[in-house]
Amino acid sequence: MTATSQGTETYPDGSSSCHREYPYRPDFKASGSYTLPWDVQLAGTFQFSRGIQNGGAGPSLTASWAVTSATASTIGARTWTSVASRTINLMQEGSDYGKYNLEQLDLKLSKRFTVDKVKLRADFDLYNVFNSSWPYTVSTAYSNTAASNWQRPTNVLQNRFFKLGAHISF
Repeated sequence: MTATSQGTETYPDGSSSCHREYPYRPDFKASGSYTLPWDVQLAGTFQFSRGIQNGGAGPSLTASWAVTSATASTIGARTWTSVASRTINLMQEGSDYGKYNLEQLDLKLSKRFTVDKVKLRADFDLYNVFNSSWPYTVSTAYSNTAASNWQRPTNVLQNRFFKLGAHISF
């Protein structure tokens, strides 16, 4: 008996997993600073990114289903003679970015002091002001059981935190 080649995954639109063409995905970043009274410096950065990062070539949701040859035969699919199981991609990468969008604002306040020949700068940084829990990655393993972990976040943006700092020059 000879093994037959299974080939690459083919999606309903006829494309294969090797072909990657992503739709428009907005990504916006802005930064700026302003000097307040008493020589206090206020600076900030804001970023908006559509969708999630999922570790692939592009940011998107994906779904993969591990099917054994025994399960495939019960649903009427041809049997795989050379492998015990196969992972099937249910969603093409780049076709859906999901409902999670990154909206992150970071702020910084700085004050400079001069005492004789010593210059001191005090800093207060506040990260993730909106306290977003945006997921960097989510689980891509699909299952038709009640305990399915599909789209469960596996890594999220760090919660709101602050940092105090100082810089001395002499």
